[in-house]
Amino acid sequence: MTITADDRDMVRDLIARQKFRTDDRDLDGVAQCWASDGRLELHVPGNPAILREGRDAILAFVKDGWARSSHRHVHLVTTLQLTTRDDGRIGVESYCLYLSADDLRTQGYGRYSDICVREEGQWRIHARTVRTQWAS
Repeated sequence: MTITADDRDMVRDLIARQKFRTDDRDLDGVAQCWASDGRLELHVPGNPAILREGRDAILAFVKDGWARSSHRHVHLVTTLQLTTRDDGRIGVESYCLYLSADDLRTQGYGRYSDICVREEGQWRIHARTVRTQWAS
């Protein structure tokens, strides 16, 4: 499969939109970014891995995180590399820096490995593995 310029733009927009909606605490907007059978895997040094499967489980995890913390974050995603896959999906590797929305101090950074899929005519995140390298 060759990634068209339109697909490349839509996938990059998807990755950015998912972070903006998360930072804005817009649960409906976050939901539109995930495939119905999405999978989120989170690795933070010194903690057990977290796995959520299915859009509803991912949204519950996100909502719970917001409820547990009044502290807001800004996610800066950069250095996106898109790759083609034989199954028609697009792989995306990127880095993310997590900042405090209050004072813009660095709270952590990590790497995202995403697989994006077309669902209902839209590109959505089917699988995301987050590997946090450091968190305060």
